[in-house]
Order: sequence, then C-alpha cells, then structure tokens
Amino acid sequence: MEGLKASDWSAFFNVHKPILKKFLWQPAPGNHEEESPFYPAVVGRPFWYSYTWNNCYFISVDNNAPYEPGTKQYKWMIKELKKAQKYKFVFVYFHISPWTTRKHACNIEIQNALSPAFEKYGVDVVFSGDDHGYEASYPLINGKPVEKDGVIYVVSAGGGAYLYPSE
Repeated sequence: MEGLKASDWSAFFNVHKPILKKFLWQPAPGNHEEESPFYPAVVGRPFWYSYTWNNCYFISVDNNAPYEPGTKQYKWMIKELKKAQKYKFVFVYFHISPWTTRKHACNIEIQNALSPAFEKYGVDVVFSGDDHGYEASYPLINGKPVEKDGVIYVVSAGGGAYLYPSE
C-alpha cells in the first residue's frame, strides 16, 4: 500500500513469492510506491528501464516522475523508441492509464505528452494499470480508431483489489 514502509514491501513479497518464482517479473512503479527510495533495490530495477525479449522491445516508464517532452525521462524514452525500431514488436508500460472508461477517466496529460511519440515510433501496445479492470482499445491514432498502424492501449489492473465499474 505504501512504498515508503518497508513492512509493506515484505508483505507484498510474502504474498506473491510463489508467483514471482515462476514468472518473469518486470514492474513499473505505481502511485502507491510514491517514488520510494526502496523501489530500485527491492525490485532490482530503476524507476524506468528497457529490455528485449526475442523480437520484442519493452520500455517501462515511470509516470510518477516528470515524463513530458524536454524532461530527462522523455529524452531517454525517445532514445529507447529509436533503438526499438529494429524489433518486430514494441511495448511500453506504466501505471496511469492514458485511455480508460473507468473511475480515473482518461489522462489528457499523458495522451498529449506520450501518445504522439508512441504513434511516431510505431509502438504496438501500451499497457497500464491504475483503473482496476481490463480494457483494450482499438488501434488509435490521435485518439481515433484506425484500421492499421495505430497504438493499442490495454488497461490491466486490479491485482486482487476490487474492480472499478465502467463509466
């Protein structure tokens, strides 16, 4: 619940240990981590990072930290998106959903700051959480459904918490 309390990290790992031993685990910080100084050491990753898996390029963004054009993280993300061009599939993931029909509503700031870069560099799918539930968009360009070459946005959240209704 709070990234600033060591006891919450211990509780998280105690509950999830069986799953984490069996599956690849590549987290993105959420609002509960609160830019915790424990986060990088506990999860074994910095707040934002990338990695490859076969013909896929994954980019994890921290939308708790500044991510707008001109920021350090944004410049880093653009470099990663350029590197990703030689891969067949490009996936980006972070916590707060840019497109959703649930409780928190669409996040216009993320749409304006990040979606144009996702479209420009051919990101295939953007995964987010925060709005407890599952949703997947049509491929989108400028927020409008398209037949091809758009970005699909998936909200996959809940983690055992109650699910929010669609609005």
